[in-house]
Amino acid sequence: MTPAPLISVVMSVYNGAHYLKESIDSILNQTLTDFEFIIINDGSTDSSLDIIKSYNDKRITIVDQENKGLISSLNTGIALAKGEYIARMDADDISINDRFQHQIEYINKNNLDLCGGSIIRFGRKIQRKDYPCDNKSLKYGMLFLGKSFAHPTVMAKRTVMSQNPYDATFKHYEDFALWLKLIAIDNIRVGNTRKALLHYRSHDKQTSKVHHDVQKQNQLNMVIYAFKNQGINISTKDANVIVNTRNRLPSDLPSLIQHGEFLANIQEHFLHKWGENTTISEQWRKTCSINSGNGHAMFKAFRAAKIPPPPLLATIKLYLACLFKANKTH
Repeated sequence: MTPAPLISVVMSVYNGAHYLKESIDSILNQTLTDFEFIIINDGSTDSSLDIIKSYNDKRITIVDQENKGLISSLNTGIALAKGEYIARMDADDISINDRFQHQIEYINKNNLDLCGGSIIRFGRKIQRKDYPCDNKSLKYGMLFLGKSFAHPTVMAKRTVMSQNPYDATFKHYEDFALWLKLIAIDNIRVGNTRKALLHYRSHDKQTSKVHHDVQKQNQLNMVIYAFKNQGINISTKDANVIVNTRNRLPSDLPSLIQHGEFLANIQEHFLHKWGENTTISEQWRKTCSINSGNGHAMFKAFRAAKIPPPPLLATIKLYLACLFKANKTH
């Protein structure tokens, strides 16, 4: 009987012929070789299937199916996986050759259930993108639509992924919905390594570009879902303030005053659950700064909320912003 591999790599391909070979090669050339590579050809009409079949590597398992979409394809791959860990990979990106080795070491060192990492964007321009590293900062930040994980860098325990499949309800933001579901589970530990694990290709046809407008429209649903998973009912007004802050848009003053009360009320809940963190305080400061055009009334609401204040310099800057912008608009 063949022993189970350490890692199961899951990749879904739909008409990805243009970049596919480079992506597959980056997996097959990993320094850690104990993996299986499950490639789902999701009804491609280009030469993707021919490219996949051109490889003579016993680690590759090909699933050729009619087009069912990314969420169904990923869940199919996860269901077939035999490894202790599942690693995600997209058909247009390039993993660095020691990605798997580094992630396994990082997971073991930090006792993680799920691990992502930094990426190097390329295509239009080259740009590094980092993500919060520690479990606590990630969980707090995601409540407010903060940075989480670069999806194609993620490696997670198979038990975690198989028990928590991608949800078709959240089409085009299925990954973030899954992260929100996982952080609500008390014993799940997540993290990111600072190491750049992957070269992330930017082009007009990738899902994140094509469905950007849909993703933005669903931010409100994500906020409500995030707090619901934590057992907290959030009003549409409060969710809207979070979405507006995420997009650097103003909110009306009555909603802002209510939101300060909401943040003050939830901080105790998360203090007991995840421990002390400055995210809620910083979120409130950022919200007030974006809305500093309300002048003294905004600064008064900022001080009135029973939320630990940010450092003194940040408070002074907010006061001056409220003073200056209020004078500018009157």
